[in-house]
Amino acid sequence: MEEPLLNYSPTMLEVRAWFKELKTQEKLDRLLDWGEEQPHLYGFIINLADDFTDEEHEALSFLPLLLTEVFRKTGLRIENVDSATLEKAIHAHSKGKDPEASTLMQQEMVKAWEDLAGMEVNAFQSRPEMTLVSAILISAFELAVPEKLL
Repeated sequence: MEEPLLNYSPTMLEVRAWFKELKTQEKLDRLLDWGEEQPHLYGFIINLADDFTDEEHEALSFLPLLLTEVFRKTGLRIENVDSATLEKAIHAHSKGKDPEASTLMQQEMVKAWEDLAGMEVNAFQSRPEMTLVSAILISAFELAVPEKLL
């Protein structure tokens, strides 16, 4: 397996702590702002509501805010994820490929998701759809980096 392009783990831990400190209204305001900036990704997440419990879906809705902050802290700018970029990420991962998203970051995203949903650590381990959605989000973000790291 190739080395990941970036090690997001230390930054993700820092961002998770930062996010917990935000007030509920601040989280919601940031989510709405992000939804306007990234309407295709926001729609993708909203469309997953029926696939998860309310707690899981609410936590999923906040994951892109964490990912956005991780990218910002690592100095990466994310352009708008258009429908073609999102489709590329979905197609790659729904076919069992894993070309862009690092396994380590997928694990970090699932841990953050469990934490935000108030679940025990490794509660989602037997739920492959959690890893799939995380991988799609990560890939979409990485594909939207203008410097084209990948």
